[in-house]
Amino acid sequence: MGWQLEGIEGLIPTLLQLVSPSSAASGVVRLAGSIYLKNRITNSWRAPTSNLPQHLSKNYVPIPPSDRQSLKTNILPLLAALSADPQSAAVKAQVAAVLSKVVDNDYPDNWPGLMDEIVVLLGGGEGQIEAGLRATVEVFSCLR
Repeated sequence: MGWQLEGIEGLIPTLLQLVSPSSAASGVVRLAGSIYLKNRITNSWRAPTSNLPQHLSKNYVPIPPSDRQSLKTNILPLLAALSADPQSAAVKAQVAAVLSKVVDNDYPDNWPGLMDEIVVLLGGGEGQIEAGLRATVEVFSCLR
């Protein structure tokens, strides 16, 4: 059933709202949503190439462009909010994995403003600094 929802525009922004510390959802629901988000991004952020085995490419469901943009716009503020909330450590780990996948695939060509966003975070409060440092690590990791 869940796979039928994957291609629907607006799913990613809805998941981002669900996993936010300001969400009314329980911690268990927020964690489950963050795991689903991580798996969705991990499996479908890039279209599979012809080099992928058939069993990996047959389940590919593309992420709508508006959802991709929404994720890039909202992931760093979400990570900052999660970093400032000690109750959200497990959710933060899942969202950090999402950030890693997106940075690895999209920086610098498809996310040219990322460094500017990181600089703003590094000048902010405690949660923002942690999110900025995490994003910085991801940028340096993808440049190797």
